[in-house]
Amino acid sequence: GTPGATMRFYTTGNYYFDSNTDYSINFQKSDRRYAYIGINANGNTGLFLEKRPGYFSESGIYQADDDGGLYVKSFGGDVRVQSASELHITSNSSLSIDSGSGLINIGNDRIGEADLVSIQFDTWVKIRGNQIFLLALSDVVIESNIGLLFDGSTGNDKIESDGTDL
Repeated sequence: GTPGATMRFYTTGNYYFDSNTDYSINFQKSDRRYAYIGINANGNTGLFLEKRPGYFSESGIYQADDDGGLYVKSFGGDVRVQSASELHITSNSSLSIDSGSGLINIGNDRIGEADLVSIQFDTWVKIRGNQIFLLALSDVVIESNIGLLFDGSTGNDKIESDGTDL
């Protein structure tokens, strides 16, 4: 078509693009391709965003043919999800988060360490339940000079170690 022309499609039905091979629908301005929808017979199918000038990564939302899963992926940079309200993640099975380093940041708080599993919060933590079980394979460790209170309102019933004695 003519450069700068507008192409409009109107229908109350469906558009079909048939091909015997892989193809893509490209979104570009001048010589720069901004994004494309890739339809691949033997590969990933989805919306792919080209790397911007001066940057080194592409990204995409695609379905992988090998497992049928939906992927939101950056091939080099961060992936950020923002919500003006609540963000819900729902799974009919388990929820897996693999950070690679074992560290998951939640605001200023974190879950995990590179060499062990820990939960660290910058303020107090309240765990509530009918029964709370600590199932250690060895010892439950409380550091020196940290007390275990049995009556949180007064602090009168307390066990604490100075490193040598209780």
